[in-house]
Parts: sequence; C-alpha cells; structure tokens
Amino acid sequence: MDCLFSKFSFALQVCLIVTSSVIGQQISVDGGFLKDSVHIGDELPYWLTASYPTHLTVLFPDSTFSFAPFEYSHKQIFTTKSIGDVSFDSVVYYLTTFEIDPVQKLDLPIFVVTRKDCTEFRASADSVRLVSLIKDPPEDTVAAQHLPLKTDTKYERVLRLFNYPILIGIIVGLVILLVVGWLIFGRQIMKYFRIKRLTRQFQDFRKDFRSQLELVRTDFSPELTERTLSTWKKYLERLERKPFTKLTTRETIQMEQDDSLGDTLRLLDMAIYGHNTSVIDSLQSLERVAESRFSEKLQKIKNG
Repeated sequence: MDCLFSKFSFALQVCLIVTSSVIGQQISVDGGFLKDSVHIGDELPYWLTASYPTHLTVLFPDSTFSFAPFEYSHKQIFTTKSIGDVSFDSVVYYLTTFEIDPVQKLDLPIFVVTRKDCTEFRASADSVRLVSLIKDPPEDTVAAQHLPLKTDTKYERVLRLFNYPILIGIIVGLVILLVVGWLIFGRQIMKYFRIKRLTRQFQDFRKDFRSQLELVRTDFSPELTERTLSTWKKYLERLERKPFTKLTTRETIQMEQDDSLGDTLRLLDMAIYGHNTSVIDSLQSLERVAESRFSEKLQKIKNG
C-alpha cells in the first residue's frame, strides 16, 4: 500500500507540472478508487484531487458529507502544492460498504467558495466491484418456501424474564423510606452511636487503667506510674479534645483551674521524679476524675 501511495503521489506531482501551464486559471477535479474490487466491510481507499487558481478557496468533503452507498471511516490529507498561480490539493478517503449491489459507484465533489455562493465541481464517477463470499448453491438445494415443516410436540422449558420495572420500583421505594426515616430518626440514631462509642472508649480506658494500677500496687516503679498517668492523659485528651499529653503538670493545672486535680498531679510528679511511693490514692483519684468527666459528657449528649 505504501508503494501504491508513493506512485500515486509521484503521478500527481508530474500531472501538476505538465498541466499547470495548460489549464491556467481553470479548475480541474478528478477522483477514483485505488482498488477495483472490495469485500463487504473492508476498507476501500478513494482518491480525490483538484487543481485550481491559488487565489480561490476550495473545500473538500469532510466526515459530515454523504458518501452513499459507502460509509466514511477516515481520511489522509496531502499538503497543498502551488506552482505559479495554480494550487494542487489531494485527499485519500477510506470508506467501507455494507451494500450488496454487485457494482457500486461514487463521484465526489469539491466546493469553490465565492463571495456570493459555493460552486460544486464533481469528479467523474468511478465504480468498484463487490466480491461475494457466498458461492452458488448446489443444484439440489431446496428453496426455503418449499422446505417441509417438522412438527415437535416436546415441551420446551422457557425461562421467565426478570421483571426489572418492579425491581426498580422496590429500590426507589426503599430509598425513599430510608431518606424519610433518616429525616425523622437520624438525630436519635446519631445520638445512639455517639453514646455507644463514648461508653466503649471509657470501658476500654478503665480496663487498661486498672490493670496498670494493679501493677503499680504490686511492684511500684516510676516508669509504671508514668505509664499509668499517660493512659489517663490520653483518655482525657480524646474525651475533651484538650492537649493533656503535650502539657506539663503546671500547664495542665493552669488550664483546668482545679486545685484538687493539681495536688494529685504534683504528688504523682514527686513519685515519678522523686522518692514518694504512695501513689495508689492519687491514681484512683485520677480514675474518679475521668469517670466524672465521662458522665458529664454522656449527659450532654443525652440532653442535646
């Protein structure tokens, strides 16, 4: 195919050089198929050329043009060539056909645009032969209208079609019920899950805190005491959205403004950084503070 196009392009250039001095200001249009036969559905190239005065505006058919009995696939555009006052354009259209006529013809036009109108210049018609893949039927073939009918009374089970309109109606109804239910009970549902999450977090905290408290009671160490205090700070930070784990004891006391809590935290600091080993009461006091804060938060949610 590349060789064919090369020969075609060379022929067009030679034709342009020879004819440009002859045709002068005339418009010349030519076109034709690059094959003489085609199968149904195969791609068929059709070339269209035009020579015209350079000052004119010439339009070639595009994909919106009717190529009947063929269908447009794509095209290959060649660069405009000009010699003197004559320009030369060429396009190769790739077409397909699904018609069954044995001979099919096509003549494509070009359009010269002027100030007043658009003039059509059409190439000579060219034809292509359709190659049929169906061979001649054998002589003993019986026409369809003469075929004997075969009766069969055997029951053939037919699957029932699924009723999609009913399914769509059920889905739409469920969506509407969910939306209405959310508008009515959505606040209560959100409150229920907040309470459930808050309660679970407190239970997890109390389980971990008491487990660490027993370790401190059995075998005191500053490290165990500091770890237990850290567990309390992390829970309060999550519960009240305050940076307990990032604050020093002094900063925590200034933020909370609670003298009892301040005394408890100071005693724990003495145990961690000093020599005081009596921390059980202080840690139990922190557990009561956490439980009190949890109860306050729970009541706010229930009454909110």
